Amino acid sequence: MLVLIRHSVLMLTLIAVFALSGCGGKISAPQPIPITSAAIVGDGKGRFTLAWTAPEDTIITIYAGTDPVNIGRNREVGAGGANGHIIVSLPAGPRWYFEFVPQRGGTLLMAERNLHLTSIPNLRDVGGYRTSDGRWVKMGKLFRSDQLDKVTDEDFIALSSLGLKLICDFRSEVERAAGADRVPTGAAHMIADVIGDKEHGFMKILGDTNAVMTYLSATPGEQIMLDGYRSKVTAKSSIEAYNATFNRLADPYALPALFHCTAGKDRTGWSTAILLTLLGVPQETVMHDFMLSNRYLIQKNNAQIAAFPPDMAEAMLPLVEVREEYLQAAFDEVQKTYGSFNAYIKDGLGLSEKTISDLKNNFLTPDTAQ
Repeated sequence: MLVLIRHSVLMLTLIAVFALSGCGGKISAPQPIPITSAAIVGDGKGRFTLAWTAPEDTIITIYAGTDPVNIGRNREVGAGGANGHIIVSLPAGPRWYFEFVPQRGGTLLMAERNLHLTSIPNLRDVGGYRTSDGRWVKMGKLFRSDQLDKVTDEDFIALSSLGLKLICDFRSEVERAAGADRVPTGAAHMIADVIGDKEHGFMKILGDTNAVMTYLSATPGEQIMLDGYRSKVTAKSSIEAYNATFNRLADPYALPALFHCTAGKDRTGWSTAILLTLLGVPQETVMHDFMLSNRYLIQKNNAQIAAFPPDMAEAMLPLVEVREEYLQAAFDEVQKTYGSFNAYIKDGLGLSEKTISDLKNNFLTPDTAQ
């Protein structure tokens, strides 16, 4: 009987290996993705412009689907060569993903970055960027956004369709008390208060126009922001919040995930910059992603400024928008305090080699150099 059991286990193992090998007795290694750039821009109504670049002898076929895990090959939407550009019209409503399939090499899954949700204008995918070593940050795995306490019912349906397993809230206790997140069914809710108690004095006066005016007359808004970004690198509450967040994101069962603050530009902006830099995305691209908040938040920011007297508009502007010098101040603080970004990740945030490796496995396309 024992011999039969062992024989059965051996046969099952061989069958599994044979099946995985594609009946060829050899498990195929991941192929390099030949596409060097790709971008998708939509109008929020189902019309998309797709553009990409690849080596001269490359032919790309593109398929569309709504399931990022399994696009399928039953909806071909176009094809092209090295410098491709096509316009695609699809039914409005679901989030569409596009699989770029070259005749040789690995495939690339892309989607439009912004989700066009009126009540969450800064909700967007963190993926879709190419790293310095030719890998890509996966799309559909991590999202960033502004506050989730004012989400309309219609937008909540779209948010729920992302299949989120985790929502990480960077907001302070004061902000959370003013409005609790709307959390989709099936998503865990995690509090990671980045600012802790150190800025509660300013947070508490944000709804008081006169108090804000008095505060800004003593401390320019730009200086508040620069100091705030430097503090995100060194403050105990920030380190603890980002450590907890990235350790959760290292768990593949916590994905897809979303992290957010109130505007989705500062606390969320730095957390995104940390992750993209850790993954190997060039700093120029990281800065580009950071600055996108100004585009997506323009209406929200204008409404905030309009709530103050006209002579306060100039003073308020540094607080509601993002500027390159803000993110650069954080990177400079990393160099000043830790000597390098890698030292900040390991010694500052306290991320282990395993956590770093897991984050790369979760969010990057396969490493074909291994």
